[in-house]
Amino acid sequence: CLPLVPMNVDASLITALVERWRPVTSTFHLPFGEVTITLEDVVTLSGLAIDGDVVVVDIPDEEWPAICLRLLGRVPDDLSGGVVRIVWLRDEFSHLPENASQEVTEQFARAYALSLMGGVLFPDRSGAPVHLQYLLLIEDWQRAGRFAWGAAVLSYLYREMETRAQIAEEASPRGLRWLPANTRQYGDQLFQYTVWFDEMETMVWQPYVKRAHHLRGSVIQSETFRAVVPLICFFAVMWHHPDRVLRQFGMR
Repeated sequence: CLPLVPMNVDASLITALVERWRPVTSTFHLPFGEVTITLEDVVTLSGLAIDGDVVVVDIPDEEWPAICLRLLGRVPDDLSGGVVRIVWLRDEFSHLPENASQEVTEQFARAYALSLMGGVLFPDRSGAPVHLQYLLLIEDWQRAGRFAWGAAVLSYLYREMETRAQIAEEASPRGLRWLPANTRQYGDQLFQYTVWFDEMETMVWQPYVKRAHHLRGSVIQSETFRAVVPLICFFAVMWHHPDRVLRQFGMR
């Protein structure tokens, strides 16, 4: 089957964090200084590789329907612009047929991976569609394992935070006047988070120290975590600036 565990997203918490995000530095600005989401966070929380081939792919001359048919074995009726709906993936690939061939098994595996990318790793703000460009990255499973997926996830997250921060700056505060009455709870929670962040005096700077031995051996390299490098995910190229948050690495 093709289950993805539903996730409850705290919209008010995300909004409060976005309000403190500075796109120029890719950091949160808090009363006691800057903090950010680092490659160490990605590795520890997801286990994804942060070194390897960059997540880009040459788009072949094939049309998207042909690519979809070749790699998934079927094409949605509403395929447009190389984008498929996650709900279609769940409906079409919920049960692997008994005695499925190797080709069909791989198609179902790609469908699951694609839904994971669109729903968890590289989610669209609407939470519904996923682009088939990611499908090209998992056409060859051996090659798929060589990509720096963790770095791509962080690049994508930085870009989304930048986009949302710019929208929030343009829309607030006038846009808040048009919030419907049923968002009062959201507003109350947002206010609570805002006050909480405003009153913060410090944080746990190194939460993973006692768990470092659980990480994959190849990624336990503080030099990599502290590297100032570009993070690439297709068209999103964002800079990793751990030099701005040295306290997160036990330095000052």
